[in-house]
Amino acid sequence: MPSSKQKILIVDDNPENIKVVAGTLDAPHLELAFALNGQDALDRVAKNLFDLIIMDVMMPGMDGFATVQQIREDPRYQQIPIIFLTAIDDERSIERAFSIGGSDYVCKPFRARELLVRVKYHLERKASMERLEYLASRDMLTGIYNRRKFFELAENLIQENNESIFAVIVDIDHFKSINDTYGHAVGDRVIQKVTSILAESLPEGAILGRIGGEEFAIVFRIDSLQKAVEHLEIMRNKIENLEIETDNATTLHCTISLGIANTAANHQSIEDGPGTDKPSEQRRNKSTLDELLNNADKALYEAKGAGRNRVKVRQNR
Repeated sequence: MPSSKQKILIVDDNPENIKVVAGTLDAPHLELAFALNGQDALDRVAKNLFDLIIMDVMMPGMDGFATVQQIREDPRYQQIPIIFLTAIDDERSIERAFSIGGSDYVCKPFRARELLVRVKYHLERKASMERLEYLASRDMLTGIYNRRKFFELAENLIQENNESIFAVIVDIDHFKSINDTYGHAVGDRVIQKVTSILAESLPEGAILGRIGGEEFAIVFRIDSLQKAVEHLEIMRNKIENLEIETDNATTLHCTISLGIANTAANHQSIEDGPGTDKPSEQRRNKSTLDELLNNADKALYEAKGAGRNRVKVRQNR
């Protein structure tokens, strides 16, 4: 089980100073780690994600200012609170500390209660910001990414590497009929059950979002069309065999249709499998996210037109 403790990194070239700070912050909900110089701090930051960093300024080699500047270059650490704890108390140093990304500035010798209050404030503020970001980025019914966050993350994925990115549009077949027959509460239950199976069947690193009432989108990177389709077939089969309880103690079944498109057009051919059609064209093409999803959406409509409950592949045109 992952630790629920908040992790704090204390950086100081004097072990006695570290011991004093650690004694002040000794609490069951905190997990403390230590670094004796800037490079040691960078190494620890690269391997761990800390919730807060307490940074000395005067250290041999790389000082605290230079260390924080490098830490802030890591995308994971752009919002992590960093408290400077130092004997330097001139205004120019304080101004520099905040200008390079410091969150707070405490002078030595420090008062234990003051440091505790500042650490507590920054940890609570970080947790509140994370909760707000979660609520702003998640679909309330399913807990997966909402439309806005999905498009943001998918754009980033394509910008990182436009090659071999697959986009999938998933739609629950005859969903309106489910709502009309069993009611919206059961319809919501169907969406939640389908979401759970989609999420557990995703390739590693995939991004899943709910982009409409019963429509989902997925983007992921994988090295072949065949592997991509295998993941989608797992999803399709699991959902086809899913039993969902209704409010009158009966069970209903549902199916999904899936359309898939790829940024690179040099797809390898695959044999026709259950519910799967082969790609039609072999050519290379760069794609924007809109183009990619548009092609996946066209493939989805082809899947529905071919009888639903199937995967349909479409090339960029």
